[in-house]
Formats: sequence, C-alpha cells, structure tokens
Amino acid sequence: MDCAKRAKTMIPRGYQKDVFQRALKENIIVNLGTGTGKTMIAIMLIQSFEDRLSMPQEKRIAVFLAPTVNLVIQQARAIESFTVLKVGDYYGDKGVDSWSVKQWQAEVDSHQVLVMTPQVFLNALGTSALKLEFVEILVMDECHHAHKNHPYALIMKTHYHVSCLKSKPKIFGMTASPVIQKGVSSSYDCNCKLTVLESILDAKVYTVEDKSEIEEYYPNPTQYKEYYDRPKQSFSSIQTDLEILKDRLNSEAACNCSEYEQQNKINKSIDRLLLSINHCLVDLGLLPALLAVEILKSRNKSTFHLKWKPDVSLEEEEVKTSLKERFLQNVSSIPRFSQVSSRSYPTLEEMTSGTLSPKVLVLLDVLERLRGMTNMRCIVFVERVIVAMALAKLISGLSFLSHLRCDYMTGVRDTDARNPTQQQEVLHSFAGGKLNLLIATSVAEEGLDVQACCAVIRFDVCQTLRSHVQSRGRARNLLSTYVWLLETGNVEQLNLFNQLCTSERVVEDQVIFRNYMDITREAPPEGDLEFFRVESGACKSSQDSVSFIHEYCARLGDRYYNAKPKFSFKDSFVCTVEFPPNAPLRSVEGPLRRTEQLAKKAACLQACRKLYDMGEVRRDTLCPDVDDFDEEDQPMRKNESGKRKEIFSTAKPLIFEGSWVFNESGVQLQFYKICFVVEPPESRTYSNFGFLVNCVIDAEVTDSEVTLFSRNRVVNARVHRVGPIQLDANQVKAAKAYQELLLNGAFNRLARCSGSPQEILWDKSQAFLVLPVHDDNDSIDWTSVHATAWVYRTLCSNFSPSSPMDGDGVGEKTHADMLCTANGYVHSSALQDMVVATVHNGRLFCVTGVLENFTAASLLPKRGFTYIDYYKDKYQRTLRLPEQPLLKAKPTHAFHNLLIRPKEQEGSRQEESFVELPPELCLCLEIKSGLIRSLYFVPSFLHRFTSTVCAIQLRSPLWPWIPAAKILEAITSKKCHEEFSYESLELLGDSFLKYVVTQKLFLVYDKKHEGQLSARRSRATCNAALYQLAKSSGIAEYIRDEEFNPSNWTGPGMLTSDSSKCRHQQGSFENEENYFSSCASGHRGIRRKALADVVEALIGAYLATSGPPSAMELMKQLDIDIEFDIGLLASARQASLPAESFQHLQASLESLEHKLQYKFQNRSLLVEAITHASQPNCLLCYQRLEFLGDGVLDFLVSRHLFETHPGLPPGTLTDLRSAAVNNKWFARLVVRHGLHQHLQHGSVELDCEIRKFVQNVKEKPDASCFEDLSAPKVLGDLLESITGAIFVDTNFDLERLWRVVLPLLSPLVTPATLRFHPVRILMELCARKGMTVSFFRTEATTTEVRVTFGEESLVETSQEKPRKSAKIDAALKMLASLQVSSGNS
Repeated sequence: MDCAKRAKTMIPRGYQKDVFQRALKENIIVNLGTGTGKTMIAIMLIQSFEDRLSMPQEKRIAVFLAPTVNLVIQQARAIESFTVLKVGDYYGDKGVDSWSVKQWQAEVDSHQVLVMTPQVFLNALGTSALKLEFVEILVMDECHHAHKNHPYALIMKTHYHVSCLKSKPKIFGMTASPVIQKGVSSSYDCNCKLTVLESILDAKVYTVEDKSEIEEYYPNPTQYKEYYDRPKQSFSSIQTDLEILKDRLNSEAACNCSEYEQQNKINKSIDRLLLSINHCLVDLGLLPALLAVEILKSRNKSTFHLKWKPDVSLEEEEVKTSLKERFLQNVSSIPRFSQVSSRSYPTLEEMTSGTLSPKVLVLLDVLERLRGMTNMRCIVFVERVIVAMALAKLISGLSFLSHLRCDYMTGVRDTDARNPTQQQEVLHSFAGGKLNLLIATSVAEEGLDVQACCAVIRFDVCQTLRSHVQSRGRARNLLSTYVWLLETGNVEQLNLFNQLCTSERVVEDQVIFRNYMDITREAPPEGDLEFFRVESGACKSSQDSVSFIHEYCARLGDRYYNAKPKFSFKDSFVCTVEFPPNAPLRSVEGPLRRTEQLAKKAACLQACRKLYDMGEVRRDTLCPDVDDFDEEDQPMRKNESGKRKEIFSTAKPLIFEGSWVFNESGVQLQFYKICFVVEPPESRTYSNFGFLVNCVIDAEVTDSEVTLFSRNRVVNARVHRVGPIQLDANQVKAAKAYQELLLNGAFNRLARCSGSPQEILWDKSQAFLVLPVHDDNDSIDWTSVHATAWVYRTLCSNFSPSSPMDGDGVGEKTHADMLCTANGYVHSSALQDMVVATVHNGRLFCVTGVLENFTAASLLPKRGFTYIDYYKDKYQRTLRLPEQPLLKAKPTHAFHNLLIRPKEQEGSRQEESFVELPPELCLCLEIKSGLIRSLYFVPSFLHRFTSTVCAIQLRSPLWPWIPAAKILEAITSKKCHEEFSYESLELLGDSFLKYVVTQKLFLVYDKKHEGQLSARRSRATCNAALYQLAKSSGIAEYIRDEEFNPSNWTGPGMLTSDSSKCRHQQGSFENEENYFSSCASGHRGIRRKALADVVEALIGAYLATSGPPSAMELMKQLDIDIEFDIGLLASARQASLPAESFQHLQASLESLEHKLQYKFQNRSLLVEAITHASQPNCLLCYQRLEFLGDGVLDFLVSRHLFETHPGLPPGTLTDLRSAAVNNKWFARLVVRHGLHQHLQHGSVELDCEIRKFVQNVKEKPDASCFEDLSAPKVLGDLLESITGAIFVDTNFDLERLWRVVLPLLSPLVTPATLRFHPVRILMELCARKGMTVSFFRTEATTTEVRVTFGEESLVETSQEKPRKSAKIDAALKMLASLQVSSGNS
C-alpha cells in the first residue's frame, strides 16, 4: 500500500497554526495545557522538514524525546499515523543501551524520525553512536524536566551548548507547566525560573494569548475539594510489634553478614518494608495494610529471580530475601492483623474500627457518586506504589463497587513494575473501557491521553505546580471533574492547594508577557560539570563517571565476588578510587573539590581518562572494552545461518591446462597409464587406459592408489608414468573424436553433441585425453582410436532421420551368418561383446548375442506393435532389412560415485536390463565391452586424482611440506561421504590454534583481565575470522564439501548436461533447500563455517604430520597473528608478588606442591593461581592464569586423545574431548586431589557451595560430570589456573607441563568409559521409540521437558541455575521417569 494513503489528514486549529509559524522562526518552548494538541504542532514541524529528512546524499533525522516509555510509544504511533515518515521507537527495555555504533547507524539509515527517552539519547550521544550534526530538529516533550542533572539538561549542557556546529538542531519544547517546583513566590521569581529553562534549552517560552479557541475545545474540569477526618483509631500496639520484629531481624542480619555494608543494605530493605506497612496502616487502614503485606510477600518471592542485578552479590540477595520473607510472614501473624481476613471483604456498614481509614472511605464515597455517569473513566493519583497496588486490590474486592473495573499503573523502573508491553495493555484497557478506574502514581500524569476520562481524584495532594497542572489535565471529558482530598483542619494542605492555584495564574501571565519581550539567551553555566571528550565526539561527564566506573568494575566480578570500586577521602575533599585486584589499575587519586560528592565524581572522571590511556576503554565510544564476545558484528553473521551457502568457484589443476586442444598441429604430451585391478578377480575382462596430459604429474600423485567400490567388488586404481609421447595432427584429431564419442555416448549426450563447436566441447583448462592402450607394450591402441573416430565422423554426418544410412555396398555378404550393420556386413560371431553406437539416438550398447528367432517384424514384448512400427513412429526410421535377426544388447547405465563404500543391501542382485536392436541401425566400434566396464571407473577415479593434484597445488611453495594425502583429508568434509574427512584434524587444529593464540595474548597483553583476553581470543579464533582467512588465502576454492555426482561430471570433449549448467553467481548466497549441486562452471555452495573448519583442519594436519613448528609456520603464512617478542617469556616468569605478602601461606603452598608433585621456582605464581578475587586485600587473582591454563589444557588433552585413539570416528573423538575438558569434571578432579583446600577466597556463599560439592563427591565418587550440577565453577577454574602457573614456571614447556598434569587428570576418559550428555541420551531414546521431546522455559526460574507419545505425555521440571544445568537436570529426571514407566509397563 502506498504510504501516502496511510497517513491521516491533519486539520490544525488556528492557535496551532500560530504556534507552528512561530516555531519555524525560532526555537520555542510551547506552554499549553494538557490535551491542547502540542504533539500535533510538533508533528507539523517535523513534517515541514520532510525534504531534509529524505535526502539520501546527506542523512538527517528528527529526534523526538519523551520522558517515559509509555509516552515514547504513544508519540511514535502518533507520528506514524499523521506522516509518511519512517519512525522508530527506543527505550531501555529494548536493550538499546548496549547497542553498538553499527546498530545505531542501521537505525538512522532506515528511519527518519527517532522517538526515544532522553536517557537513551544522552547515552547514544555520549558514545558518539548518534551525533547532533545529523539531527535536523530536536523535540522535547515535557521539557520542564530540563533542570539540574536530568538527561534533558545534560543533553543540552554536555553536547548542544558546547557544540561547534554552524547549524545546530532546531529545538521545540512542549510543556503544560514550565515551572516544576511548588510554585512561584512572585513575578520576579517566576521570570528567573523561566529564564533558567530558556537558557538551558536555548529556546523561548511561548504561549497562546487568546485562550478562547482552546477553551472551546478543551475546557478545564470543574475543580472542588473533598474533606476527610483525621483517623481516630490508634495502631500503636501494631507499630510496636513491628518495631520489635524489625529489631530482631536486624540482629539476625548482623550475625549472617560478614561485612557492615552488606548488613546495612539488609537493614535498610527491612526498614523500607516497615515504612510501607506503617504508611498503609495509618493512611489506608487495617485491611489495606494487610493487603499491602500480601502484595509485598509476592513481590519478595519474585524479586530475587526477576530483578536480581549482577552488581549485587548472590549471597547478599539470598540473605536479604530470606529475612524479608520471614519479616512479612511474622507481620501477618500479629494479633490485630490476624483478626482481619483479606479474603472476606466487609460491607460498607461494617467498615469501622480502623478497618478502612476516613480518607479511604471518602474516596469510596466519591467513586460511588460516579456510578451514574455514562461511559465513566476515573484516575486516582497516589504517591506510593504500594498504595496504588493496595487500593486497586481493595476496590476490586468490594462487592458494592462491582461497577468499577480497577487496575493500577506505576513507573517501569519500580521494583514491582510491569514491563512496557503490560503497561500498554493496561492503558489500552482503560482507553477502551475494559477498565474504568485506574489507580496511578505520577507516571500517569504525563502524556496519558484518554478522551473519555471524566474524573481525576488526587488521593494524595500534589507537591508541585507541574503535578497539579498535569494531573488535572488527565480529565479530558467536556463535563469532567477534578477532586482534591484534603484532611479537615490541615492548614498546610489547604495552603499548598491555594499556593498552586495562585502560582498557575502568575506563570500564565508571565509567559504571555514574555511573548512581547526580546530576550537574549545565554548558554547556561556548566557549574560543577566536568567533561572528558575524545576526537570521535564521544564524551564522559563527571555526572556519569561514577556509574561508568561501577559498570567497569562490575564486569570484573562473578557470582561469588561483587567487584566494585572503593572510595576514600583525605584532605577534606580529595577522593581516591581503588579498583578490584583483577583490574589493570590499582588506584586513582582525584583533584581537590569543594564537596565530597564532587570530589568523588572528579576522581572517577580522572579514572576514566586513565583507563582510556591504558586501552581499557574503546577509543571511539568510551565504552568499557568488551569482556564478552558476540559474532554479531562479524562479517560472517550478516548472511550466515545454518541453511545458507556462499557460492565459490572450484580450483582447477594447472597441470591439466593446454591450448593444444584447439591447435591444428601435433603436440608432445606426457603419457601415463591408468590400471584397474579388481578384487576379487572376475572372469569378465577390464581394460586399462592411457592418460595423456600436457605436464609431468607430481610423483606423489602417481604413487598413490585410489580405492573404488563397485557393488561387491573393490577396484584399486593406480597411475604410472610411461613417458613423453608425440602426437601428429591426425592423431590429435582422431583422439579427440574418439573421446567425444566414448564419453558422450556413455553419458547419453551423443545425439546433442553432434556438430557442436569445439569451443563448447573442449576447454583449455581441462586438456587431457583418456585413450585405449595395449597392455602388452604400454602403447596407445591407435587402431581402435582411428576406427572409433571414423565411426564418430560418420555418425555425426548421417545422424538425421531425413538421411538414413545406407549399409548396401559397404562390404559384401560372404557368409550366411553375416549381418548387415550401419557400417557394413559383419559376422554374427564378431558382434559378440562388441560396443555399438546406434544411429537413431546416439547411444552406446554392448552386444551380448544374436536373437535368431527375433526379427523386426516380431512384436515387442507386452506391446501390440512390431519393431518396424516402433522405429517408424518414434524415430522416423524405415527398416529396410526387417528379416534380419535382432541383436541382444546391454545399454550403458548411469555412472555412480564409486568413492563411497556401498551399504550392504539384503536380497539378490538387481537384474540386468537388455534391449533388442536392428543391426542396420548399429555402427560397430572397434571396442570391446570390457572397455565400457572400465569406463565406469573413470569419473570417480579422475575426481579423486584431480583432488589430489589440487591438494598439492594448494600446498604452495610458501607452505611447509606435508603429504598431499593429509592436505586432501584436511579439505574434505564428511558431506563427501568418503573414507576420510577433516573432523578429527579440525578438533586437533582448533585446540592448537586456541593454545597458540592464548599464549600470545597472555604474554602481550599483561594488563588485560581474563574477560578481555577471552574476547580477543574469540575474535582471533572465531568462525568469522577463520572464514575471512580461508577466503583471502584462496583455500575456499579447494574445499571438498559435497558428494561427487558423476551425472554432473563433464570431461574433455563432453557436452555439459542440463542438470550441471551454471545457475550460480560467485559470492552470492543461496538457501540450502534451493541450492543446486556444483555446476559445469565449477560453482558450488559452501557453508561459511566449513571454510573456518578447513583452516583448523589444515593446522591440525600440519601439527599431526610435522609438529608444532610446521603448524605455526602455516599459521603465519595464513596471516594469523601469533608472533610476539621472545623476551616476554622471561618477563612472565618474574615474581609478581613480594615474598612477604604470602609468608603466612608457606605451609599451605608446600602441601600443595607435594600434591602436585612439582616444586615452583617462583611461588608467587602459585599464590596468584589459588587466589580468588573475593579474597580480602589481595593484590592479584587467578583469572589471567586460568585463561592461559584453559587454552593449554584444551590442547594437551585433545592431542593426547588424538594420538591415543587414531582410528576413532571423529564424532566419538569430539565426545571424548567434551567429556575430558569441561569445568565440572575439572571441579571433581580438584576435590579428588584435595586442591580445593588451598583456594584463597572471602565468599561465604562460595564456601558453602564447595562444602556441598565436596560432600556430593564423597557420596557419589563415580558420578558423571553431567550429574555435578552443583559444581562451583571456581573449582574447575582452579585446576586451569594451577596449570597455567606451572606452564609459566616451566618456561612454557608443554612436555614438562603434561608430565605434571597427566596424573591430576587421570583417569582420562576412554571410549569404554565415555558417558553421553543426558539431553542427547533422551533425544536419541525418544527418537528410537517414536516419541517427541520438547524443552520449555515456563518461567524465569523453571525449565520444563515434555515427552509426548500418542495422546499421553510426561512432564518434568527443574529450577537449577543456570539454564544449562536446569536442562540437564530436567533430562535426568525424565530419563528416570521413562525408566520407571517402562518398568511398570
């Protein structure tokens, strides 16, 4: 549909046109009441820039900012409705804060208007993902927030006012109240506040002077006050009980928490619960307070799993959740509470004795009076989230208010908040009438546009002029009301109400007065803001520096260690930032500032600069250098998926090239003989061939043997060199004709190739001849060649129905047993075992005998017509000698891929098919059927022969030498279904590549932590990087990634088959289901992952054949960056810790060395290897050594398995490595050898988990790693870090290291002891039994597995963490259930 047809028509009112014209002239802040169409003016303004926003050569965008998620969604939909512009909406829940520059650029390229929250825009500007220079117009909804450190103010101060752009974005602000405080004390005070807002936004406040048109369409609601009495009921006894309960749990928290800070956080969380309950008790009454307790209980249960943040330790969160749960449970049992049931709501008459407060009773009375209103919608505004939830639950349960359909709405950042989608559902339900009462916090004051809303009730008084104006503006109906609930006799509340009403009138008058003033705006003072800006435009301010340092440090922690900075102060206001022990920066001292808070911000900004200088922060975005890896930004990901193939050409052997195929003169070629030996020997004869090629073939190729599999026999094919051979012009011509007839006839292409130009049949890149030979003297059988060439020329010149061949006159019939063929009379005995070519369809047949009792006049079997009629009707051939007996002949059949060992098939051998041929349609070739039988071997043999030649060709002079057979194995995927593939070599090469890159990164980046090193390793060794290497080095053309298809094989002199004609374009992509196999042009589709696999397999091939130096030389030739300064090896061995820092550990270290059977030269390496980051006051932790040990162990174990089990299937080898190299198995080995006793850490949670796991190991010593769901990752890391420490201490000697760690790893898994993954076992079991298996994530904490068989199903669940463990646990439970079920049946 045309976009223009979808846009609604805008009909602006007069005052909207007036504001629009003013906005075109200058930056303005339009001050109009809620619901007066400010958004429509903004859309008109954006639409006026449509031409600028649509210029492809100079990309410009409009940015629309709204302070809440609901407003972002609402405004984006409005712009989409009234314009044809492409609109995108962005907010935190979409994950945009972690977007890369490329992701933002993609959004800018595909949209013209970007609607987002100001914080998202500020973050994007700060990382230079978005730039002001591309913004044509900047719209700020609810722009009165632009003060202090609000994102609106920071956008303007940090980016807009300091910009050197000649043309800054147009600013258009929208607000219903430009003053946000409690009001204004005077006209002067009002003007000061307006001036500050104008200077920040670089815009002038503007309003419509004549309000008559506005009042006509948007009249103000009727405003009145409702009074309620003060509560008479006292709840002091309950409050006392609550205080006692709080003190008891605070004492318990002090016993459970090792740190004061942790204890303080838990105490505060309980204090907040108490405050919420007390507030509900006093303000709402006993029943709503009990409802609040129930709500808080449910929130507490879900908070741990749904809202837990990584910067909070798991231990702290579990303790806090447990104590809060007990507190709330005990609250419910307080006598006064237990007397009130939240499940049986009282009637209105029964609500006495404090069940409901007077304030709530007045609210219920006001709501009851709204009963008679048609299409009623009402919003009740409250201050607290818990009050909104409790009131909504109360009203929904009161039977006498059954006409009210109630729900609540709070901000998305609140702990209990619904997500944006759920918030939108509530809003739609309210707008559509499904709900008619909304209990809301201040989040609904801004932007909630429900035209039918006829009542707004302020349950809690407004605290600001902005809140007063905007909450009143929610009443949009023509006859709406605005009600304030005030406490009787509360002078403070009444004065506040009057002050807000007065301030509203003063602000309105001053804004109108400013319409006529020429005000000079100055850029706002930066005040205490400090900036750190880089060339890309990315900027960090002192305002966000503290959060940045916290974010950076949080990346260094794990579930047992809450990594965070520590701040200390000296000399009044000088702050020092101390970093975690695994950070490259120890501490940073900031400059002197006038307050502690400013000193802290300045120190963090100084730390940002230091991290930037150290390379810990990205140069372009000032984001922390990522410590996780996602291939999304890699070029492979754009078009790569499991079912996508990229089209590549196929490498051709250079030794086959020769332009002599088009010359008229003779040529000297190299003569090789192809010999076929059939096992077991047969009575039938087979022929050998001469192979003539332009160049000498490498002896490595000719010395190799190719094994072919043909039904129940094995054929061994070899090539040996005879020597050079000179061919004259006639011999070349005859040889080409011979080959054209033989190959095209065998492939049923002879009829189509007759008369085809030589350029179609021959290619100089594939110039070789396959000719018959005399086995007795290794010479070419030129008699057969010339005879066949004559037949071919005769066949081509007479292959026409209109010119039938005349056999008369070609020889004479000298014997009664002679038959007339298309090339003369031949004795019937001579036809036995002869190959003939038929003139009517150009096919080859092997004659097996003469049918003396069958002539052309005979009827075809199971047909009602004769052979005479058949050939006349189908081929327009009139048989002139119908009385001749017919020949019994065997047609040539389709060629097969003989490189694959055939599967054993039951039953007898398939019967051979024969046909009957009239002799006069047969041209006799001087060829016996044995040659045709051998010809079936040729395509498969030449395919393997060519592949071996290409393998040598790939092994260019730049690469080290290894056998071509090993290279051939490394470039052959299992999809070829041949006797070998690269899988085992890939496993070995993958581990060696990981090891070499790991060592280089560890040595070169000695200041990087483990996360950053892992990310760099992933980038260097990921499939995307290896794919690029394979592509740039030309490896892709040599990869064998599909089964050989003889029907598409095209030899020299052959016509291309219809199925192998080119359908591809190199570099394009095709889905696997639409993909054609390789074509005659050599194009074929290869999965990009296969390219990466082949690079690893080649490394593995060189490693297995010639050792590490050869493999590393290959890696250098492939431009894999593995080189480093050899001096770094010695530097890594130097002591990293002073000896006195671990003097107290000497006894433990000696014990550990005894267990390892290795004595360290540098014990500080061992101390580093056993120190977890949670250890108080530690200087180093094990993470870097763990990174090194991970890469080294992976390689050593993979090498051991590869060498120990050479004949093992690749899949089993992969399973062995997965079982031998995994963190859970390593954890079990650590406990088995008692290494865990030496781990230095400071985490109570980790200590509990280790104790639990040690007990599990004792109880189940032979359990598989898949059953160790509780294995702490730290224990597996410990083995890797100790391995890394030994590796460094041995001067990076792999063999010495292996001698030390092999006893630790024993017993290594073998094929006999291998245990498979429970999920795999379950999937295979169900597949055998015809069952279906499905895994689901039913909740945030629950994984479910469902097995269905027929109409029945079994379900098991798990709540293990993380999800992988939950999936394993659920699979184990399901296997046990299936075993029980099977036993019962």
